[in-house]
Amino acid sequence: MRGTMENRLENLIHELKELKKDLILQKAGNLKIVRGKAGKWQALADRVSAQWDGVSAVEEVSRQREKDR
Repeated sequence: MRGTMENRLENLIHELKELKKDLILQKAGNLKIVRGKAGKWQALADRVSAQWDGVSAVEEVSRQREKDR
């Protein structure tokens, strides 16, 4: 009986370690996706900023607030 319980416990420990490994790999994959998307957005922001000829967004918001008063 004792051997059976020890085997079950060892199996559970093994399963938990496998689950933990899978979670770590999944998080790492998600992080790569997020970093890739963030990099694309940053590249787009840089392109827009390079071509921007108007007032800054902060100045535009300030002007709109002044108009509304």
